[in-house]
Amino acid sequence: MHRSMSFPRFPLLVSVLLLALACPSWAQQPGTPVSVELRPGVIVDTQQQIAYVGQPDSTIDAIDLSRGNVLWTSDEAAWPLLLDDGQLIAQAAPTTGGELLIAVLDPSRRGDLHFAAQIELPSDVESVVDDRLGQSFTVQARHDQERVLVTWSDSKRPVQGMQMPESSTDGVRESNGAALLDITLQQVTPIAGDLANTPGPNAPNLPPNQRLPGLGETQFRSADGRHVMISRRIADDRVEAKYQWTLYAYPSGEQVGTAHQIVSYSPFLVAGSQLVVESRPSIQRRGDRLVDFPLELRAHDLANGSETWRHPVRDTTYRGPFPP
Repeated sequence: MHRSMSFPRFPLLVSVLLLALACPSWAQQPGTPVSVELRPGVIVDTQQQIAYVGQPDSTIDAIDLSRGNVLWTSDEAAWPLLLDDGQLIAQAAPTTGGELLIAVLDPSRRGDLHFAAQIELPSDVESVVDDRLGQSFTVQARHDQERVLVTWSDSKRPVQGMQMPESSTDGVRESNGAALLDITLQQVTPIAGDLANTPGPNAPNLPPNQRLPGLGETQFRSADGRHVMISRRIADDRVEAKYQWTLYAYPSGEQVGTAHQIVSYSPFLVAGSQLVVESRPSIQRRGDRLVDFPLELRAHDLANGSETWRHPVRDTTYRGPFPP
């Protein structure tokens, strides 16, 4: 039963206090970005606590981070890039050489296509999502005032039996380009010059002047910057999850929970009472057999460390076969 109340003094202060009590602990806080890239292909809406995840079948799933259930699936695009003013910017499925298709999806309408834009590419460049043997095509998007800057880069290496050193440039062909996407006007403007190397995310290891005091020199920030993780090895290689992660709110330093992981670090964030983390492809022993696990998002309850859900992520890394 709703009961009306009057506050004769300090109405604004009381309203603010009531709002704070009504908001869940994971609600948007000052300084928290509206959206973050947890890893390539996983864009998180930090206000709605929804992850937009590229899928192996060239679709995009909207995942409720609190439960891990699929809210909707869109086949209008293949690879999420950025959330801008409530619209999801994504790379569409590959086409023949000469064009990059960018899809703008409306999450409020279950991922329906708002509009599509075409960015011209050199005729010998294909806008593939997955790496190929000797070829990698990468698309990035970031906010640029009232528009979105979309950059692309294409790299081709000779295919040969002996692996070339990463530093070698023999026979390597690279090209890149950029365009400004105006969602309001639904138009694309090419940009001259080399803008492919856009600023990447902050390094996960906090520098000395940003670390929480008394927690050691190696502190990892979460994707949204709201938490810090300390990783400690607690077992040898006979134990699968041999690292203990301890999570702290940032910058208060309040401990929020722990979880056991296979690796000492992987991209992560905290959603409510759960740790959401990238789980890399791996081969793990289950009894007397080896099990191949794909690239996934996994969530763990920070109160007891148990796994609560997992969801696949499209793995764009080329893993073979390789020439003899």
